[in-house]
Amino acid sequence: MKSRSLLALPALALATVALTGCTSTSYSCSNNQCTVTLSGAGAETELLDDTLTVRLVGASDGQAEFTVDGTSATCAQGDEQAVAGYQVVCTEVGDDKVVLELS
Repeated sequence: MKSRSLLALPALALATVALTGCTSTSYSCSNNQCTVTLSGAGAETELLDDTLTVRLVGASDGQAEFTVDGTSATCAQGDEQAVAGYQVVCTEVGDDKVVLELS
């Protein structure tokens, strides 16, 4: 498994919001962890100076399908798994929305 460090991120929260059609994204990073919110199928954001891409494929019925650097994964709220060398926790899953914690 690849080991990547989120140490390169600032200690203070960093956020971005992108609105495109019916999608929105936001993220904040601190202490080697990023929290990413993706709303709307196809919502995508880039972290770590545009070297890490997180994308929501879709979410419904308590399940979210997403990708981290092109690696596909599915989760329910509370699930934790390794995806593309990152530990990912699905902290919230709603209709066409997912909140992920990456470390």
